Amino acid sequence: MYGGPTAADTSAWAARTRPEPNRDFFTPIWPRGRIIGDAALAQVVRPQPGGPAVTTSPKRNTLPHKLLILICLLLASTVAWAADADLDGVDDAVDNCPGVYNPTQADDDMDQIGDLCDPDADPDADGLPNYMDNCPNLSNPSQADDDADGAGNTCDNCPNIPNVDQADLDHNGVGDACETVSGDDSGWGMLKSWYR
Repeated sequence: MYGGPTAADTSAWAARTRPEPNRDFFTPIWPRGRIIGDAALAQVVRPQPGGPAVTTSPKRNTLPHKLLILICLLLASTVAWAADADLDGVDDAVDNCPGVYNPTQADDDMDQIGDLCDPDADPDADGLPNYMDNCPNLSNPSQADDDADGAGNTCDNCPNIPNVDQADLDHNGVGDACETVSGDDSGWGMLKSWYR
């Protein structure tokens, strides 16, 4: 087995990598269920007499920075790799957002979906989740929508004229519905009327 965080289903024991005379004792470092990454396993690991035997050591002379894990099973002990696709240190099986790096596992609405990949999160912090917010990326706690087109005044590119599609062909931030003059929907109507 090579690389990746590892989890044990029994306690494993680590000996000093350079035992001192008369101090060859074992120290518990791996409680049951705890996931430990490669760096923590770069030492000799052995059980107490009669316990499950697990030995790890840095793999030498081949593929630097990888670990070779040698597992001797006694008493039905097993060691399993814990998948962590986004490398945030949280096992995919318990990660609330397994495809996105989020080591803090923030979940403000406590729905078991991490904020970074939660469709009903509240990125504008106005107290309304995206599915209820008429301006999900701009804070607007009042949810005012004077033209009743579904886009709140704060993010509506034409707040006084209904324009459900929020079309803005010239990408100037002003909705086409507000720029149309005499049937001219090219976006130049306002400019043309100014020069007359």
